[in-house]
Amino acid sequence: MPKPDIKKGDVVVLKSGSPDMTVAEVRIPKIGGINQISAFCEWFDSEGNTKQKWFALVVLNKKFNAEAIQEIGSSSPFKRFKSPWSAFRKKK
Repeated sequence: MPKPDIKKGDVVVLKSGSPDMTVAEVRIPKIGGINQISAFCEWFDSEGNTKQKWFALVVLNKKFNAEAIQEIGSSSPFKRFKSPWSAFRKKK
């Protein structure tokens, strides 16, 4: 069986259209007798409530992956910087 392209932490949408959903888990769930690799997704509805559901990978498109999100976060202008005042502190 080929390794799925969608993995934990990816942001996905339904091929038919949906809000952005975050993949919390990827595996073959033991529900409904369907044996296909699925993703457990979480998202917010239009009222701000958290929703969760299993979706077969064949109905999902990846929007962003976990590595890209981390890379964007590491290049953020808001990351922690060294204070210029640290040079004036006494070294112990």
